[in-house]
Amino acid sequence: MTDEVPPPSDEWKAEEPWEDDSLALFEERGDSLDAQLKEQDKRNRLRFKKATGRIVVWSVYLLWLLLAIGLAVWAWHFLTPCPFLEPHQLEKLQSVIFSGSLGAVVSVLARSYLRN
Repeated sequence: MTDEVPPPSDEWKAEEPWEDDSLALFEERGDSLDAQLKEQDKRNRLRFKKATGRIVVWSVYLLWLLLAIGLAVWAWHFLTPCPFLEPHQLEKLQSVIFSGSLGAVVSVLARSYLRN
């Protein structure tokens, strides 16, 4: 005794019942929906990459703008005859501008975007 599946009978083969089965014909021709899903997935991934790229670029612009504004406020504080920042505010502003943390963030974002 064998565990093999017996072949279909010759009468069944001669009738070709699969020719009337729409699902069998669909499967035989290939699933066009699968190809459509793969193409849509490619388009979605491309759109996501473009969107994240724009976000990175705009965040770099925003961080540079904030750094420039901070430098302008700091310089204006020392150039005007009456200083307008409190000592603790001035310390905080100087630590943000000159600590390099803001520049490091901008640098890391720019490098990671340019590599991709």
